[in-house]
Amino acid sequence: MQRAKPAISGLAAAALAIAVLAAACRPADSETIRLDGYPAPFESATDAANFVGTPVVLLATVQVAGEPRWNGPGGERPGSDHPGPEYIWTPVTASVDEVLRGADLLGTPELTVRFLGGSKDRVTVLPSDLDPAPLPASGARLVLFLNPPVDAGDGLVAATPNHVYTVDGAVATASNASHSIALAELVSLVDAGPASPTAEIGAGTTTSTAVGGSG
Repeated sequence: MQRAKPAISGLAAAALAIAVLAAACRPADSETIRLDGYPAPFESATDAANFVGTPVVLLATVQVAGEPRWNGPGGERPGSDHPGPEYIWTPVTASVDEVLRGADLLGTPELTVRFLGGSKDRVTVLPSDLDPAPLPASGARLVLFLNPPVDAGDGLVAATPNHVYTVDGAVATASNASHSIALAELVSLVDAGPASPTAEIGAGTTTSTAVGGSG
């Protein structure tokens, strides 16, 4: 006697149908790349504030997210002779509300922030198995712990975040949701943090915290 197959409830059946449809519509040459060297976000505000590899910390408001682009010349996919890892990143334009650290490393009241990950040319890049900083919405207020703005080889000067907090009123929440802290307390921790190394604006490469490579 053949055993009856268990019935699938409405939501589960719909989810299964969507998954099957997505698999059927997915291009045969689609690709996913994981940047396994990408570091985990800091687990405490003290660690974030005391990290000497973050010479720029600021309060900013997101204006707009651009189109994902490769880290090769002109925003295209790097060739086989590229010295480092290949990855896709999404440029996010943000206006600077207040500089908490590294004012001498910022040239304008607006900057482009390099959020790692995105999809382009049927390729999806994920920063790692760890939770990356999510792409913020327009109007979001953030505390950004940044490397200095540089051209990392694709022709666009941008700053790479080591850590991101989303600000809601007087509270700042880490992008990986590991903790929240009063914004005023976070600012005090940054003020008391260690002296950070300096770097020139718009020249050089990102540091090792950007994509797990040496910089």
